Amino acid sequence: MAIQRRGWRTIAATIVDDLILREVDSLAHRQRLAAAADALALLSDSRAGRPESIAAARAVYVPLAQQRIAANQWAEAANAIGVARRIGVDDSDLETLAAAIREAGLDRATTAMRQSSTRERLRLRLEAEAILVAAERAADTWGTPPLIELRTSMAHDIAALERNGRRGPSS
Repeated sequence: MAIQRRGWRTIAATIVDDLILREVDSLAHRQRLAAAADALALLSDSRAGRPESIAAARAVYVPLAQQRIAANQWAEAANAIGVARRIGVDDSDLETLAAAIREAGLDRATTAMRQSSTRERLRLRLEAEAILVAAERAADTWGTPPLIELRTSMAHDIAALERNGRRGPSS
């Protein structure tokens, strides 16, 4: 009886997954990418890596990540890229997106370096840090040199602010 129950559950999961993939296809076709992503999240783990799941993930998460990048929603873009990767979307489809997030973080860090105000420089570096963390998550790489260098610079900014705080406000 237990074997029979397990067999029915497998059949039921397959049917539900097929319905989910149809709904995802319909939503993606209508450009309702956030709703399609929500539906795709319901797909069972056993469907990850299957061609139809990968195609659906590519059709949903790649343009969704592009939208999020265009809207400067770095963490959301990184999440979309990460889910796509877990489902099985090839890294070659995702590298450009992760690189775009990384470039935004590097640009923000460069802008921060040009600031004369320690507070403004630190504020921009904090923004750059959040973007570079998202880039690391998107690329599935950790402890990259740009993020380490940025955090070292942030520590110097904090030390300067603390020194200035002991002397009195100046910047």
